[in-house]
Amino acid sequence: MGFKWITTVCYIQCLILTVTVALPSITINDSSSSKQTYELNDTVKITCTISSNYSSISSYYIQRSGRNFEDIGNSYSGSTTKTITCDDNTYYRCYGRFNGTGMYSPVIYVTVDCPPTWAESVKSPVSYYSAQASNKYFDLLIIGQPKPTYSVQKYEPSGLQDLPIDVDVLSYSNKVRLYFRTYSEDSHGIYHIEANNSIGMLITNLTLRGLILPSKYVRAWSTTPNSIHIEWTAGELFETAPLYKLYYKSQYGQWGSNVNVKNVGSTVTYIFNNFKPNTTYYFLLTAYDIRYGTSVYSNLAQGTTLTNPSDPPQTKPPIDQTVFPDFTTISQSTPKTEVATDDKIVHVYEQEDLTFGAGIGVGIGIGLLLAIIAIMGTVIYFKRSPSTQEVIPPSIRSAETEGGRMNMNVTDGLYEQLSRPHTGVSYDNKACQSRP
Repeated sequence: MGFKWITTVCYIQCLILTVTVALPSITINDSSSSKQTYELNDTVKITCTISSNYSSISSYYIQRSGRNFEDIGNSYSGSTTKTITCDDNTYYRCYGRFNGTGMYSPVIYVTVDCPPTWAESVKSPVSYYSAQASNKYFDLLIIGQPKPTYSVQKYEPSGLQDLPIDVDVLSYSNKVRLYFRTYSEDSHGIYHIEANNSIGMLITNLTLRGLILPSKYVRAWSTTPNSIHIEWTAGELFETAPLYKLYYKSQYGQWGSNVNVKNVGSTVTYIFNNFKPNTTYYFLLTAYDIRYGTSVYSNLAQGTTLTNPSDPPQTKPPIDQTVFPDFTTISQSTPKTEVATDDKIVHVYEQEDLTFGAGIGVGIGIGLLLAIIAIMGTVIYFKRSPSTQEVIPPSIRSAETEGGRMNMNVTDGLYEQLSRPHTGVSYDNKACQSRP
């Protein structure tokens, strides 16, 4: 019996489903064209919309240059009206989170012919603080369309001078970069900048300085049983460090009390009126700027209030008054990192406070100590000779690391714990123990 095999071939047709996701849309003056040209001071309306099929909108923004410019909230459509400026030489888009998913609209590029100018975010006068370093640069947000050309010179006593050969002026689409192969004290000063394009010219200045200098010649004296006058002289460029923090105390311990004082000139006087009679108070202060950081501490001064109202007022001490009480603090602001933002270079600082006991002399070699601390960032041991109570400024003989700490071998020094109240880092309390 024979079999006949019948082969059945089945053809299966696959159905491919395509799901289209509705993205946000953007228009400027009701146009969705990807490239649009306007003139300065034109008024435009920027609108973002999204399909109402989405059940959830958690955020929705109009963005300029990739940054949120206008908050639409949780609406399906929103708009803003603005006047065109030179800062609008960039792109606009919409961004939001819909049903938990982040989505962008297409991009619209805007072109505006305008003369060179500082970007809107730049605050005047333009000045920067910076520590000495190699390969240091400053981005200056001078914008214009067409792209400007730049000329930079430095003011010297003899007049405007061309920049040294190791300083480069680099031009970008939305900024000019002043690049120092070596940034030092010689780099400090005022720079003359000219920016040109076919629309116009900008002539402006830039000031470059080192870190904020501490106040000088801090001195204290009393005129009543309840008051003490504090006077000091501002450091370099006092007008760019407009605030002071004045610390005081009347006994051993931490400097728990401070007042904020605004800078009113090159010489500043502050009067405390609620002190106790016949009591000695100690004073330190720092100069600081919200944008650029804090200076190291000033020299330390002390004053004793009068005992009786009938006592004659004390005279102001000379500016070379030098006082070393039994407990003082010196601080170093060490640059930790540097980031560029729209309008400035921001220097992020890690405050370093060194606390010493038993008094300290002028010749301690603070500069060397702080230089080592800035590099090592660790706990330091000091020791003093038990054979004398005389405080002799220590000199460093050697330094070595041990278990994450640095041990300094000093002569006739003193010891105390290194504390960093601003960093939240805890340190080994054994640092307060003297070493053999």
